[in-house]
Amino acid sequence: MFVEVKFRRDLISGSPFEAVDLRKTRNITKAARYYMYKHQISEDTPCRFDVVGIVGDEITLIQNAFDAVM
Repeated sequence: MFVEVKFRRDLISGSPFEAVDLRKTRNITKAARYYMYKHQISEDTPCRFDVVGIVGDEITLIQNAFDAVM
């Protein structure tokens, strides 16, 4: 499991989840693949990408927020 955590003091600048766009998911996927390569984990090993959004003191978890992207 790989987790991206985004924090916002408030919603004035948008939801923390809006920051996890296609560019960010590609970067997270590349980092996950590199981690798996360095730790000799097979590419066929299932993995999950979660996103945690924090606004002030409210925490929200989205499991399986996105699939690996190239």
